[in-house]
Amino acid sequence: SCVLMDANLDRGVSGIDATAALKRQDPSIKCIGFSNTISYAPYFAEAGAVGSVRKRSDDVWKSIEEVAALVSHFTFFR
Repeated sequence: SCVLMDANLDRGVSGIDATAALKRQDPSIKCIGFSNTISYAPYFAEAGAVGSVRKRSDDVWKSIEEVAALVSHFTFFR
């Protein structure tokens, strides 16, 4: 399974905390961090995410391409 996790979830829930909880529950789940800034990438990595992608309101297709690359390779942080 693969989850695209936003850094800021509804009701003040942290996507980073949710990623860590998912990984504790099922280590085989692949989580990808998704945020407006790359500064969240190290926190997602520490929580067990396989990668992190920056939301690009100016180029949505670029964000989609980066998510697709992570899903197929699960090897890098951007």
